[in-house]
Amino acid sequence: AKPSLPAPATEPISRIDWSKLDLDQVETMITRANGVPAWEAIEQANKEGKIIIPNCVHDRMLVETDHWQKPEIKAGYWAWTGTGIVYEAPGKAFGEAVAFAWQDKNVDYSVSFSVPKRFQGKRNCALVVEHPDFVFVPKSNNRFEMKVKNENLVHLVENFPKEDGWYNQDERFRIPVGNQVDSSNSNARHLWRINDDSYVGLLARDFGIIVGFNRQGVYAYKRLSDRLGVHVIDPNGSAPKK
Repeated sequence: AKPSLPAPATEPISRIDWSKLDLDQVETMITRANGVPAWEAIEQANKEGKIIIPNCVHDRMLVETDHWQKPEIKAGYWAWTGTGIVYEAPGKAFGEAVAFAWQDKNVDYSVSFSVPKRFQGKRNCALVVEHPDFVFVPKSNNRFEMKVKNENLVHLVENFPKEDGWYNQDERFRIPVGNQVDSSNSNARHLWRINDDSYVGLLARDFGIIVGFNRQGVYAYKRLSDRLGVHVIDPNGSAPKK
């Protein structure tokens, strides 16, 4: 059965002030050892009434604090974030849709996203939507559609980098933007993207074992069939509101 789009949450994501979230509210729903594809992560969180924490909360746990070192939290990395991202190849304008295709263990997969009209024609930008405001709807032959309940929940991030590198992060989503900067900049994050093609999927984070990148890496290229961990909050708890 196809997963249904989530009903309006009792605590809509737009009303949660992620900057004030008590990190002790974060729980590991799925460990990396038991990792699941992105579409299963979304479906399970929806079934349990949980919200997958966005990239900005992972950034607080990984870079601003040592919260990631708690054994129960660390067990979830590598992790899918709840931040969905869509971008085109460098210099290519958004059309009616963006698609990302990949192969995993000799199986072909693809995912598509319908671009809201107000963003069509934009270049070198990224579109961002956060859980629980989207789902991955399965089609035939391992094809998926990333579908939002309301197009107004899709946000435009301008000056999205054309290649991997160190960049300052935008304030809201903590996604690398603008021109390259020195890695010593405390606001710098290292973007990993597909440099010559489009992407539809979720940002991923890890505590990092690559020398020189550590916990500052923002991964915008992972295949949705990759099996990662998932961290969530219960929106019916005491999540701070805007």
